[in-house]
Order: sequence, then C-alpha cells, then structure tokens
Amino acid sequence: MIRGTRAWGRGLKAAVLIIGLVLTSVAVLVPWAFMNSEWMLSLPSFRDAFLRQAMSRKVEWIGIEPLIGLILLLGVIGALIMSRRFMRWAMILLFGSVAVFIAAFLPLVAPRIEAYSQGAALDHYMSLRGKDVYTKPLTMKSYAHLFYTQKPYHLSSAAKGIAVDAWEPWLISADIDRPATFVCRVNDAANWSGVPTLREKYRDGGFIIYERVTSSERPQSRTP
Repeated sequence: MIRGTRAWGRGLKAAVLIIGLVLTSVAVLVPWAFMNSEWMLSLPSFRDAFLRQAMSRKVEWIGIEPLIGLILLLGVIGALIMSRRFMRWAMILLFGSVAVFIAAFLPLVAPRIEAYSQGAALDHYMSLRGKDVYTKPLTMKSYAHLFYTQKPYHLSSAAKGIAVDAWEPWLISADIDRPATFVCRVNDAANWSGVPTLREKYRDGGFIIYERVTSSERPQSRTP
C-alpha cells in the first residue's frame, strides 16, 4: 500500500478517522478530568472511597497535557488529506504523529496519572529502599513493592524457606525478626483494622499504611 498509487478506500479512511477520534478523545479528556478533580469529586455518582481519596492528592500539572492528544488528531487529518495523492507520506505522517504522541504522553501525562492511582503506595515503597524492613500489600495483587523497594533477597519468603501462601500470615502473626509494614486500600480497611498485630501508621491517597506490632508492644490482658 505504501508503494502503490491507489488511494485509500472509504472503509480504511473511515476506520482511521474513527480510531483517531476515539484515541484523541481519551487522550484529551483523561488528563483534563484529572486536572479538574474538584469537578469529578462533586459528582454524586463518584462515591468510591479509594477513588475519592486518590483524586484528592495534590499533583502538579503543567497545563498543556490535554493538548498532547491533538497531535493524534492533526496526524490523522493530515494523513487522510495526503492519502489522496501521496500515500507514502500519508503513512509516514500517520505513524510519525503516533510516535510523537507516545513520546510526549509517557513522560508528561502517565506519571501524573500514576501519582493518583498508586502514588501514595509507591512513595511508601521508595521510602523503604536500603532499609531492613519487610513490606507487603494486603488484599490487592501487586508486585510494585518488589520493584520500588529494590527488595533484597534476604527479605523474601524464599530466603526464609517459607511458602508464598504462608508469607503473609507469617509476617502478620509470627515472631518476625525485623520491622514490617503493610499497604492496603481504604476500601479493604475493614479486613485489617481489627487485627491486633497491625497498627495504622498513616493514610494517604486512598491507601492505609500499617506497621507490625511486636508482642512486647501489644497490650497485655489482665488476669483476674
């Protein structure tokens, strides 16, 4: 198709236009919605506790992020116009606009969205780098703690000879040899707030950070 002289058919043009409009709409509306989080929080249908607290985080935006999506739209329109006579250049323009969009979106938009979705948890994990502390997410499935803490081998279940399924119960209930922290979403707090070996340390961005309470720190029951 690139080397040929036949113009794009109507079906191909329609597909390129529809896909381009959908992707442009998402690329424009998503950062705009996050930048206007107060409006989203005012919606009566926006009730999820985790999302509300996550959207309440203060994230700095430059202001041009929604405009990045227009790169796709301009590329699609330009490619459709050029496809009538210059198909090779139309394809180059189309794929080139996608490449420029990705190169701009990933560093400017994606990290800011991540700051809402899991930024508080990642901040906690990164604060543990170089520290001799166990950490683990509760309820939710995540491997972020392994990467962002740069977890050394001696803090793993394998180093202790403990099965993966028994790792969480061991960290919560056993007589562990070093401090431990745990991360869960506020939506799951009811499952963990009553555990006597866990103490809430702080809340941030829809996450609760627990720390392990040692046996010496637990209140002792009085015998009559």
